[in-house]
Amino acid sequence: MNFRVELLQKINEHLRGLSLSDYTRVTWLDGKMIRDFSLRMKRGDGSVWVEFLDYVRSRPNLKSVIYGLLQQIGWAQTTFDYDTSELSHSLAQSPLANRDQTDLLKLFGPLPEPHDERPKRDKPSKVMYIEEKPGLAGHARIGRVTFSKSWKTIYYQGRRLQTLSGSGYKANYFNLESGLRYWISNCKKDGNDTLYPGIVEIDDDVREEYWVSIRNKPECVNLSQIRSAGKYSKRRPR
Repeated sequence: MNFRVELLQKINEHLRGLSLSDYTRVTWLDGKMIRDFSLRMKRGDGSVWVEFLDYVRSRPNLKSVIYGLLQQIGWAQTTFDYDTSELSHSLAQSPLANRDQTDLLKLFGPLPEPHDERPKRDKPSKVMYIEEKPGLAGHARIGRVTFSKSWKTIYYQGRRLQTLSGSGYKANYFNLESGLRYWISNCKKDGNDTLYPGIVEIDDDVREEYWVSIRNKPECVNLSQIRSAGKYSKRRPR
């Protein structure tokens, strides 16, 4: 059997089997269009495939339903990276011709998500102290980091930092690409974040939150760096 015909028949049968509650995701018109595409494909209308792809491309919710069906019948595979919270997919198990598989991959890339009126939850984030550790001390910043779902990976300015799980010396994370180690911690209310005296720069996008919410010094909101006396110094930070 022509697998294009089989695919459209399966999608048509799948949509007809949906319960009423499922129609918050696809519409009656979606079902009608797929039935028409299926009948025309069965009759040998060669133009249907392109029309089908164009229609589904314009219907994000229908894309999601069809992708779920492809997974059920074993034509599609999905993998999930818990650290990056990213989905990847392939149609390697599909009997479709290579050209058709390519067309479908373009259709489903990136993987469609059903429309949802609820606001999407962003990755958890926090303003933290970040210091490079080529040795005992290095370049230090105050910036906003985001966390993976497992909380074992931190993302900061394009860097992917993995936890050392307590095995580091004066460091608790390392860059997965470069291997450079980091110390990342909550910001201290007195600004004394470094081990030794040094300058700590403050990212522009977190400066207001840092000075107002963390340091409780709104009058300093225009300052983009601080001089830390260091944990091992008796001097007070300025």
